[in-house]
Amino acid sequence: MSQYIHNNQLINREASLTEVPGALELGPGAQLSIEKEFYNGFRVPVTLVDRSGMPLTIQPMNVKALNKFIVRYTIKYRHGVKIDVDRLSNATSDGMRALRDAVLQGSVRQRMGQCHAQVDYGVDEADVAASGGSLYLVNLDVVVSTMQGGYVPHHPFSMEGIRNRLVAENETINTVGAVGYFLQIVDNEDIFGPRFININKEIFLVQPTKDPGRKSGVYRASTAPVSEHGGVGAPRSDYFAFPEAEEFLGMFKSYEDAMVLGDLAAERKRELDQFAHDLKETEHRLRLERLQRDQEHEEWKRSIDERRVAEESDRRAQEHRWKLEEARINEASARLKEEQTRVEHLRAIASLERKDHYEERSYARKDSSEFLKWVPAIATGLAAIFLAFK
Repeated sequence: MSQYIHNNQLINREASLTEVPGALELGPGAQLSIEKEFYNGFRVPVTLVDRSGMPLTIQPMNVKALNKFIVRYTIKYRHGVKIDVDRLSNATSDGMRALRDAVLQGSVRQRMGQCHAQVDYGVDEADVAASGGSLYLVNLDVVVSTMQGGYVPHHPFSMEGIRNRLVAENETINTVGAVGYFLQIVDNEDIFGPRFININKEIFLVQPTKDPGRKSGVYRASTAPVSEHGGVGAPRSDYFAFPEAEEFLGMFKSYEDAMVLGDLAAERKRELDQFAHDLKETEHRLRLERLQRDQEHEEWKRSIDERRVAEESDRRAQEHRWKLEEARINEASARLKEEQTRVEHLRAIASLERKDHYEERSYARKDSSEFLKWVPAIATGLAAIFLAFK
């Protein structure tokens, strides 16, 4: 009763359902995005129930151009994402069918290195009414209902839906005057295995089964127990995670463990023996851990001592190198001072020699000058003597 409709029947100006700018773009670093959008074109509120079992009510949009309930399925992916079209052609699961329709039948656009595949599914209000007010859309794995409150059906694969189906499918549980008890292990990951149960001191084997449509665990359906006042309620169904099932349902890994459930004394003795065994193992483990810690502590101390000795040896070697370097520097400094003293002595002798030389030259020039001063007088005297004898 659901049908595929083309994109342009929803996106038009009259309906005011235009795209939001940037809505078709992947976030930074994202490679793939799969989204569902819901538009209620009915005249009444629509309640959706997905596999989680949570009901969500959507109010009518009150848009004249839209008279269907629309589920829009959008896949955004970058070019590096590969979609196996051949496998999609034979898709059987809910999500794969929607992906197939979006890629093979929906509108596909490319923009800025991204691909956008989009498909719209439309449901008529008359079809929902003809089905009693509720429809399960197989290809989208969602329940669409115009019912309200407790009249909205459970999702067939939600936990509530599975539990209700267990009660409905077991006739003994619903038969007046009989007592029914149904127990089933769903072990999709092979982590729990078969279990033994003790009913009236008789042991029964419960083999696990696989069911991808259900969560792994233990499912129980039974006639309601009688209350202390004698009242009998409606049949019940429960789900137990594996650890809870072992504790509350009396499920055991071996035949022997299941057998002692009927004998409290043997069970208590087994528990005490197990406790004593566990205590001994714990004491042994603690002794081993203490020995290991002591050994590690000694190794740590030895490592610290070795490191300290190595550091002390390095320090002494460094001090020795420093002393040798200091002696070398002092020796070079002494030689430098001696050389400096010798040079200064030579400079002083050279200065004295130059001074004596300059003084001798000064005296020689002075004597020559004095002699030249007397030459004219001597010449005049000699001339006078010469003239007198004439």
